[in-house]
Amino acid sequence: MIVGNVEPCRGLRLAQVVATNRFAGTERYAVNLAAGLSRLGAAVVLVGGNRERVSIELAEAGVDIPHHPAGNVIEAIHQLASLRHFDLVHAHLTPAEIAATTAFPTRSRAAVVSTRHLAAHRGSTTAARLAARWVRARLDGQIAISEYVAARIDGTSRLIP
Repeated sequence: MIVGNVEPCRGLRLAQVVATNRFAGTERYAVNLAAGLSRLGAAVVLVGGNRERVSIELAEAGVDIPHHPAGNVIEAIHQLASLRHFDLVHAHLTPAEIAATTAFPTRSRAAVVSTRHLAAHRGSTTAARLAARWVRARLDGQIAISEYVAARIDGTSRLIP
């Protein structure tokens, strides 16, 4: 239930990014978050996620949010680079973090934050671990979905109740 000012995000331009063409827990989380932020007055764009499922979920949520499919890091970078004008880019999982920090590489750009969904350090391969170092240095912050995740990830994170 929203109490008080129902549009605290009015004027905020943001992107929710999942660099996949799937629809599972993380993609659902990004869709639900995008819908909630849209209801609070933010101008939200969703990058990634399964085209059909995202369309259905957004329609069922009763929000009109532009969806830009991006099934991998390269597609997500292209989508973000073509859209460009954000105050905040919110990435979910390492491929989306790589896309966001590549599309917005300097501090004179949109803030880039990440929600950590998995209770592990970034990078399951050598290449991913190298990319993870690059990502960590460019993130403006990270959010953990639970205390359990926060205790097991690299870096400082915030929990949002």
